[in-house]
Amino acid sequence: LAAAAVGGLGGGAVFLHADTPSYLAPMKRLEELSHSFAAKHAALGATSGLLMSFVHVMQLHSADALWQTLKDTEWLRTKQVRLVVIDSVAGLFRTSDEEGGSRAAAAYERSRQLLRLAARLRQLSDAFDVAVLVVNQVTDKPLDTPAAASVSAAE
Repeated sequence: LAAAAVGGLGGGAVFLHADTPSYLAPMKRLEELSHSFAAKHAALGATSGLLMSFVHVMQLHSADALWQTLKDTEWLRTKQVRLVVIDSVAGLFRTSDEEGGSRAAAAYERSRQLLRLAARLRQLSDAFDVAVLVVNQVTDKPLDTPAAASVSAAE
């Protein structure tokens, strides 16, 4: 992230993701943006490589890995994190109906875990003065559907 003197947050960003396929598109887009930003601010010494060096990526393979990452906060201190982006995290809390429970019970448990996650992220945000953004499989190229067209027209 850009230095505070030029309007940035003056620190790094951490991208936590749980889904390998959805991870590729956002990272490609981020690299495109870093090239554009570097070209625009070359006089300030910005380069794409320098900008990307402040972005740290962590893949989460399970809900347990997420909780461990959020429990061990050393990465927030050592990487001077100012922004945490979490993508595709809801999938970590999905359960299969094959586990013997009802759909209602599974939905309740998933909701309970997501609320617990929100509370922990709020604690981290307050304690470390870090912005947290949670998204779920975001794309920058909407599907060519009537619904997507109506949203674009409304903007």
